[in-house]
Amino acid sequence: MATTTPLHDALLEFLGTQNDEKRRKAQPELAKFVRWCGRERLTATLLPVELEQYAQRGIAANSTNATERLEQVRAFLAYIFKKKYTDLNLATHVRLRKAKAAARPSQSGGSSAGVEFTAEGHARLTHELELLKAQRPDVAVEIQNAAADKDVRENAPLEAARERQGMLEARIRELESSLKGAVLTGADGGKSRAAKQVKLGVSVVLRDKMSGSETTYQIVGAREASPLEAKLSTESPVGKALLNRKEGDEVKVTAPKGTMIYVITSIL
Repeated sequence: MATTTPLHDALLEFLGTQNDEKRRKAQPELAKFVRWCGRERLTATLLPVELEQYAQRGIAANSTNATERLEQVRAFLAYIFKKKYTDLNLATHVRLRKAKAAARPSQSGGSSAGVEFTAEGHARLTHELELLKAQRPDVAVEIQNAAADKDVRENAPLEAARERQGMLEARIRELESSLKGAVLTGADGGKSRAAKQVKLGVSVVLRDKMSGSETTYQIVGAREASPLEAKLSTESPVGKALLNRKEGDEVKVTAPKGTMIYVITSIL
């Protein structure tokens, strides 16, 4: 269970851990983030859907230095998770959504395929769903207390509580929908195959042919993807290129900054 603290206090604590340059660069964005959430807001009450909305409205709306600003917010959220001020690693929810292509009608006319999850990812989302449902009574009390003020025309606390309830219920519905159609990968992640191949759920060690550096990634579904946790989506350019490849294979990936070449040194 998280040891909750006011968001503003957590921010001051986090900034105190940064050197002068990092603190100077991060403070404006993080101060804006805290004002957006509420200075006295308790860290344990932050919702993943709120962070997604902040990324879209607070950062994407003014896309100058968007990547740097996202990383500043992620670093702060990763810190409060490490300090056990939140039960969830909320840093993974601060991301900009790409524009979705129009959905194609199913040729079979049947229902869409289920969402693939690793066992770990499924357990994490199930845990998040349980935590969010547990917040329902608290939100209801907030609304009840705020509604006690008879002048509802300018009742900012009531409006804020209702907005929080709406975001809470939206995230619960999203999680329930994802988990309802979840398809779990095999417990062994495909490692029992005679010749190991890159499949959903396995971890791979990649060597960058240019720099020689090695990095380990876990291959996961799009809903579990998290660069901060080295979890690579099967829908990303690198993830797509790796699928069904074997140890020793050389993989070329075309990216905006050029063509990257990796060697699969190990499949774990």
